[in-house]
Amino acid sequence: MSSTSYDELWQTAWGDIQRHGPVHRHATEDLTYWRAAVVVLVPGSRNGDLLEATLTDLLGQPPQQVGGVKLWDVRDLPVPPAG
Repeated sequence: MSSTSYDELWQTAWGDIQRHGPVHRHATEDLTYWRAAVVVLVPGSRNGDLLEATLTDLLGQPPQQVGGVKLWDVRDLPVPPAG
């Protein structure tokens, strides 16, 4: 996600994220553009609980615990055509 998305995410994190609002749309556009397969939250992240809750709301699913990290599988996002 771009730094702009992170700024918007943190500003929005104190309230509910609208599932189809501008923050959600911008974040999913970034993930799609970069062809992301997963979003990872490492242990001990600053504001980790808040970030986990926000990402869970944003991505519409709870994370999986994999190898000591929290992971959201986003491979179901649409992939833009190459080129």
